[in-house]
Amino acid sequence: MAEGSWGPEDGSLEVSTGLCPDAWLEQELPEDVPSGALLTAELWHTGLDAAEPAEAHVAVLIGDRVGWDATAAIPSGPTLWEVAVVVDAPVAAGETVTLHLHNHGDNAWKLGPVTIE
Repeated sequence: MAEGSWGPEDGSLEVSTGLCPDAWLEQELPEDVPSGALLTAELWHTGLDAAEPAEAHVAVLIGDRVGWDATAAIPSGPTLWEVAVVVDAPVAAGETVTLHLHNHGDNAWKLGPVTIE
């Protein structure tokens, strides 16, 4: 991922895809997460645009498993997703929560705080 294309923004993580169309951002889990725990977050993008129509893909992985994913048409207006994932198997501390994003065009995506209950 290109330097300067992601970082904190108003309490969320912002990814701008003008410099690089792909993002793979990981955060290690500070403690074990039991099966049945609920992972929640808000994920949104501004209006999506590109030189030619395309489709964006975004996913949240827990460990090595896809917990949630979605696609968005390009072009399209702003969209907000309320991400809610029930963890289907225990995940050990040190494993990662990952945001994966593939998008054409110079667009902005934001991931709000991820909570696990």
